[in-house]
Amino acid sequence: SERHREMFLEEARLSMSLDHSNIVKVHEVGEFEGAWYMAMEWLDGLTLAQLNTMLREREQPLPAGVVGYIVGQILRALAYAHEADHRGTKQPIVHRDVSPQNVMLTVTGDVKLLDFGIARFVSDESSGLYVKGKPRYMAPEQFHGLSREPSIDLFAAGALLHELLDGGRVFRWQAGDKQL
Repeated sequence: SERHREMFLEEARLSMSLDHSNIVKVHEVGEFEGAWYMAMEWLDGLTLAQLNTMLREREQPLPAGVVGYIVGQILRALAYAHEADHRGTKQPIVHRDVSPQNVMLTVTGDVKLLDFGIARFVSDESSGLYVKGKPRYMAPEQFHGLSREPSIDLFAAGALLHELLDGGRVFRWQAGDKQL
């Protein structure tokens, strides 16, 4: 639909404006035979969600130093996005969906933040109108549609830190999505 195409193109434009070693790079966006595509950097590895699942199955904790490295790299990506300079003007970008599914760990040791699909410039009028993201990692204010501030990404990074230090157990694991 036209609405979905515009959302896709908006994500592509925002993603292409980001150039940081801890954020997946979008190289090109276009249309081919009626299908829209986004060509991104190839990453060989697994998501943090996949790693958590493997570690839980093996009842094997992630060493604290590795946890610190991963979360530190996520925070570097967020610091860059939150301090983004867009066309000569400081335009903070809030990811709004920092979660294990959106963090990639490569075989070369890189940590990449993925999927800026629901990210928005803080200045966007629509940035706080809808509750989007994964409820387990949302800051309380995000549930009320207040998703303009970069602090919601920091809450999610803290949730990831808690989860990784707790042996990969899903953050807020006692509550279902409806309860949250």
